[in-house]
Amino acid sequence: MTDSAKDAAADARQRLADTLDQIEDRVNIPKKVGTWSKQASDSYENNPVPFLVGAAAAALAVVGLVIWGVASRRS
Repeated sequence: MTDSAKDAAADARQRLADTLDQIEDRVNIPKKVGTWSKQASDSYENNPVPFLVGAAAAALAVVGLVIWGVASRRS
């Protein structure tokens, strides 16, 4: 095997490894969840207001559903 053939094979192996890494990054759900949670944590640390507003809205929705459910049972 000549040096150029060895270099070409090494280059092809490196490209294949890079491609497989990219595919793994796209389909590895636990890795994506970890990345998303890190991004959410960083975002919360930078500006917690949207998260607090969302939590308050969710709490109000739950309370509203409970009240609606209790009121509809009494009717």
